[in-house]
Order: sequence, then C-alpha cells, then structure tokens
Amino acid sequence: MSEEIKIEPVAYLLKNKIQNYEWGARGNEAVIPKLLGIKPEEGKPYAELWIGAHPKAPSSAVLSGGKEISLNELIDEFPEEVLGKDVAEKFDGKLPFLLKVLSASEALSIQAHPDKAKAGILHQKDPKNYPDDNHKPEIAIALDSLKALVGFKPLDKFLKAVESYGGLKEFTGGKITDEIQSSWLSDENKVKSLYEEIVKKSVSHPDELKTAVEKIKTEILSREPALRTEEEHLFLELEKQYGTDVGLFPVFLFNLVELKEGEGIFLDAGIPHAYLKGNIIECMANSDNVVRAGLTPKFKDIDSLLEILSYNLHPVEIINSNSQENEENVYRVPAREFEITRWKFKEDSSRVMDNSSVSILLILEGNISVELNGKKVSYRKGDSLLIPAMVKELKIYFSKGSLVFRASIPKSR
Repeated sequence: MSEEIKIEPVAYLLKNKIQNYEWGARGNEAVIPKLLGIKPEEGKPYAELWIGAHPKAPSSAVLSGGKEISLNELIDEFPEEVLGKDVAEKFDGKLPFLLKVLSASEALSIQAHPDKAKAGILHQKDPKNYPDDNHKPEIAIALDSLKALVGFKPLDKFLKAVESYGGLKEFTGGKITDEIQSSWLSDENKVKSLYEEIVKKSVSHPDELKTAVEKIKTEILSREPALRTEEEHLFLELEKQYGTDVGLFPVFLFNLVELKEGEGIFLDAGIPHAYLKGNIIECMANSDNVVRAGLTPKFKDIDSLLEILSYNLHPVEIINSNSQENEENVYRVPAREFEITRWKFKEDSSRVMDNSSVSILLILEGNISVELNGKKVSYRKGDSLLIPAMVKELKIYFSKGSLVFRASIPKSR
C-alpha cells in the first residue's frame, strides 16, 4: 500500500455512504439528497449519511489524481500521520468517532447503548446483532428541530403518568404502584422496579398488554383533540403505526424533549431514548451497537436492555441553548472520543483552525475555502473533508450564510 500511495499534509475530500433505513425521510422532505445535490429516488428513505471509518460503511478519501481509498485503509497504513501519535496510541490506531447526518420522518426504536464492558460481553455473545465491542456515547444536534423521548421522568411525574391512565395503572397493578411508593427504595430504584415490571409483563402477558393499549387509546379518544396532551397525540400516532407494542408506554414515562436549531443533547451509556422526528448532526464513539426494545420490526433484546439501562432521573440537559446568537459553538461532552464545533456565519468570515489531531469538516450550507501551504482550495455544500493530524494549522474562509460542523478529539481527554 505505501508503495502505491503517499500521504500529504492536505485536506482530503471524503465520499460517504447513505443508510436507507425505513424511518428515513423521503422525497422532498429528504435532507440528505438535498445536501449532496442528488435527486431522491421515488419512495426511497434517506435516513443517515455516515462520515468516518466504521467497517459497516467506511468513507473513502480522494487522493491527488482522483484515486479513492477506503478511510480505514488510509488510517491503517498511516495511523500517526492521520490520527496523530497520541490518538493512534490511545485508540489502537482507529478513528475514535463516527459523524452522521440523521434525517427521521418516523420514530426510531426505543433503545439504549451499552457501556464498554457490556458492549464487549454482548459482542462476544451475539456478534450478529452486536457487531462492535465498543460503547456508543453520542451527541445529537438539531439542524432544524428534533423531537425525542430521552431518559426516565422524575419519580413523581413517572407515578403520575401511571396513575393518569386506567389502562396503564391496571397493567402495572395498583398494588404494585402503592408498594413502590411506600417502600424505602431510592427514587431511581423505584422507577427501575416499576419499569422492569411493565416490560417483563408486556412479554409474558401479551393479551393484557393489548388490553392496556386499547384502554389507553379509548381514554384518549374520549377527549376532544384540542384537550389532548402532546404525549397523547404521539401515543395515537405510534399506536397506529406499531399496534400493540411495549414501546408505546415510554411516551408517558420518558421525558419528551424538543430541540431547536443548534441545540444538542448528550446520550451516555444506558440512557433510554427514541428520536421521533427531525434532522440532526450526530456524533458518537465508533460503534453501531444498539439494544432495542420497542417501536421497531428489527431484533429486540429486552433482557439485555433491562441489564444496561441507566435510571438517572435528572432533567435532560440541553447543550448550547443560546447557539443561535453565536458564530462559533463548541459542544463539550464527557466523551473522550469526540467534540463538535459548529460555525455559522451571517457574513463572509475566516478562522485559523488549530489541528492538534485528526478532524473532519462537514459543510451544511454555503461554501468554504481551505488555505494550506500557500494553496487555497474551495469546497461547497455537502462536501466533507478529512484534515489529518499532520496538518497542524489551516485557515478556513467561510462564505456568507455558511454552516459548517467540525468533529475532532478533545485535547483534555
């Protein structure tokens, strides 16, 4: 390989792969074809654009002369030049993050991601459904908006939701609810006990699950549409799509979160969630491990989900809620694998970018020019660039109206 190619201190244009999952946006609503300047195929869903070196769908780097090489091959051949010495050593010569554009017109599954130890166990036990031995902390940043279910409600709101719907209260058993309220368990363990009971009973008593769903549906439909809560409208929408499904109950038991453009949420290991609708930038540790337990025709693994769930009852933290006011926003999260920077400029502007380790740039709007070694190269909307670690500094010129995201590795971790 090293005889055929050489690596240079330049920005490498990337060619990326699209994932056509069923929940993806179609036709005129599909953001990914618009971004890439391609015509969407009729009826075809455009769910995710993967930018990185995951073996399931690695990007390709365009070399001088136009030849393309898989990004994992380039990194395998030149780990220190691409990643940087420290990053190559820390992450076993692999790009530690995966950047995505995600476009959902329908709800994704109720899911959570394992921590590193549990990911290794799941991968060893079932490599078909858990292809990676890596954890998957992730950040979601709204491009326009995002509606999602994230984490468990605080105990008082959780119990109120159970008490508010006869179908759900009967399914859990009023006695169980009373016992949990009066027990000496912590709030987290009370929620854990009740949620585990709900999920396990959904599997062991499907007829009772069906009865509960029908009763809740009847309760909601008895009210005028204008008097229904947002959660109730969502329940009806998802019930129409999925029928009797244990994933319907989290509509009332999880936090319903709505992000505006530029706002983000961080999802650590074990946090249950489901993206419902919206277009986002997503960045995560380089993994495709997902443990699902509802709202999906895909493989569901309820036992594993219950093992990995986190019952953190703190309010969902919105990252950079004032992002619209700033030209530059850095989304700092606890993950050591990635950090996201968002640049949005109303007027022509420029930035000198320090590049102590590998970075990937993605142009969502406008055009940019990258100045390196006395040469200036222009790029347009939809382009993504690998900036190898051997490039220590570069200058970026942003056109009016530009929106650019950078995925990099935090220095302090």
